[in-house]
Amino acid sequence: MNPLQSNFPDYNVQNTEKKIITFCRLQPQKNLRMAIRAFKAFHDENPEYTYHIFGKGEEKANLLKLIEELDLQKCVFIEAFKKKYSGRSEKIIVRLCLHRTMKDCLIR
Repeated sequence: MNPLQSNFPDYNVQNTEKKIITFCRLQPQKNLRMAIRAFKAFHDENPEYTYHIFGKGEEKANLLKLIEELDLQKCVFIEAFKKKYSGRSEKIIVRLCLHRTMKDCLIR
């Protein structure tokens, strides 16, 4: 049975920002290194998108280094959590939730 109910709201892609966002702690178990590498492959074909990672943690320096190594400084951003996105995230085209132990990532 499909878990989505019939009253699920219509999603209008035309009214979205071309951003991918992740809200999480910057920890190894979140596997953000994989997400950044995956975004690189996606971005090569879709250069109008940006990836915004909101959070703080021990991996920040390593992630910033990876972003620089992949030459993604103009399209991948690590920022502190901002309440303005928590209320507006319905305007974002993709919300990506990651964890190293999950077989799949959650894309909303």
